[in-house]
Amino acid sequence: MTDLGHGGLSLVLQRIQRFCLHDGPGIRTSAFLQGCAFHCSWCHNPETRSLRHSTAKTFLPEDLLEPLLRDRDVFLRSGRGVSISGGEPLLQRKELSKLMILLGEAQVHRCLQSTLLLPISPSSKLLSEVDLWQVDLKAGRTEDLKSWVGGNMEVWENNLDLLLSKGKGEVEVRVPLIHGHGGKPEQWPDMAQRLKKRGLGVTLLREHHLKRKEPLHHQDRSLEAKRYFEDQGLVVRVG
Repeated sequence: MTDLGHGGLSLVLQRIQRFCLHDGPGIRTSAFLQGCAFHCSWCHNPETRSLRHSTAKTFLPEDLLEPLLRDRDVFLRSGRGVSISGGEPLLQRKELSKLMILLGEAQVHRCLQSTLLLPISPSSKLLSEVDLWQVDLKAGRTEDLKSWVGGNMEVWENNLDLLLSKGKGEVEVRVPLIHGHGGKPEQWPDMAQRLKKRGLGVTLLREHHLKRKEPLHHQDRSLEAKRYFEDQGLVVRVG
């Protein structure tokens, strides 16, 4: 472990969590990286937003292998592995590439969860070192993505096309059905159009699975959304 602010290829980490069920296929170990450039009002990991936080620590990628691979024998038998979440992992993409290479050498499945709203270079090592990209589509309308999140839809689409054309890994697009945001039916036509033209399905994330601390006082729209996206010809999974 190094101190915050250490140079080189150090990663700023909020925490590591074992036996995770919602961060990729199967039971996994998840690393939550520190720092995010966006401002989702419904963020369920708000402690990861600032790159500097009192509970964050900085590690060299090789120093993370021991805690991340404690369940490696289970991973190898089941085909499961390690998930990287945040925060927004692409904020530390250079350092993350090194960690992903090391995890690949350990032969475990590697999942990366991202907003996909920070530019990825066509020469990025991440393109060949991620086995599954779990990508969030937080709004259908370009102006709402900018207003709600601070994101640029053109960047998101360019990155998605790059993953589909040059990436080694599978791509899963997830829509968080947040009341007043991605859960609004008027967002769904633009979402469906973007996914259908690329031959992609969609995973709908029900709001009560997103670790909200307050109870829901509005309707779960996951079944309505599922019917809508299926009617548009998309393969739909509800998570």
